[in-house]
Amino acid sequence: MRSSLSITDINSDGVMDFFVGNARGGVNHYSGTTPTDTTIIDTTGITSRPRQQNEFHFDLYPNPSSNHILLRFTESKQAIRVEIVTTLGQSVHRSKHHNSTSIKLNSKQFPPGLYFVKLLTNDNLVGLKSFVKN
Repeated sequence: MRSSLSITDINSDGVMDFFVGNARGGVNHYSGTTPTDTTIIDTTGITSRPRQQNEFHFDLYPNPSSNHILLRFTESKQAIRVEIVTTLGQSVHRSKHHNSTSIKLNSKQFPPGLYFVKLLTNDNLVGLKSFVKN
């Protein structure tokens, strides 16, 4: 059986949540226990580390979404890279934006489901949020 792992703070409580999906369509959810423990997943594997102060906070709405999502920032950054991934870790969108306080992204082409938005700024701040596509 083939499985995929996705990790994010899905309910914004400061604790990482783990999702394991399998090829048959099943999904298991595991919740972390303390906000001081976080897990980062990237293309090289899974690494545990203490929560960093380099988090980039942003608002995402509407959630759930039908046609678009809006990302709003409290401060403009020179460059922001945006990636949207599925619960199986598949990238469905990548883009780069400059000197923006908000970004509107088309979500109409995404199939219904749960998605994760990852932002990376030019000064290496990271932001993570999730949204549901109707």
